[in-house]
Amino acid sequence: MEYWKKLVSYLFHKEWSIRPDDPAWLRYAALFDKKLNRKKQIRDIHFVLIDTETTGFDFRKDHILSIGAIGIRNYEMDISDRFEYYLKQEDYHPGKSIEVHGILPSRSQKGISEKEMLIQFLDFCQDRIIVGHHIGFDIAMLNTAMKKHFGKQLKNKVVDTGILAQRLEITHAIYPIDHSRFSLDALCQQYHIAPRNRHTASGDAFITGILFLKLLDRLEKRGISTLGHLLT
Repeated sequence: MEYWKKLVSYLFHKEWSIRPDDPAWLRYAALFDKKLNRKKQIRDIHFVLIDTETTGFDFRKDHILSIGAIGIRNYEMDISDRFEYYLKQEDYHPGKSIEVHGILPSRSQKGISEKEMLIQFLDFCQDRIIVGHHIGFDIAMLNTAMKKHFGKQLKNKVVDTGILAQRLEITHAIYPIDHSRFSLDALCQQYHIAPRNRHTASGDAFITGILFLKLLDRLEKRGISTLGHLLT
């Protein structure tokens, strides 16, 4: 009996509680009450491209330094529909990652809190499909922060542009796959995308948005026109 009490307590505390004092989470979660329409045409779907810059590459101990996002609908990016924040880090000691993103402690000190960023992000993102390049890491970072402040994870469906690029190019089983061919830099070169503002959250989100639109154009020519096809 004691074992089950401990198990229920652990699950309730760690994973399944909806805290009544978190209206941002409740507003966000309510958007997912309706069943996802997998027959919806891609051109009618609201997407949001996201990217994060972090203190390192371990989602268990590193933190988000900045986040950028931009909306897409009807095969167009809307630069007025964008989201960008720097997060405040009290004890930020730049490691090797600063060579990539260039975010100095002085910039981080002027940022907003992690929880405030999440509140703003949930209101911005809503129930849109999240898109990113090698997006698994960004989602892991966001979910770590979500668990800390809300006890929950993001509910959005996710699309990875790296995987979409592989779907387009690999028509037969080729082993081993050269994953370096599907890095953002390699795909920018392949699809003739100018890599401006690389390694900034908003810059990478914008570049990934351009890549995503180019990939969608090619996918549509192969008959992939619905959300269900895209998520397959």
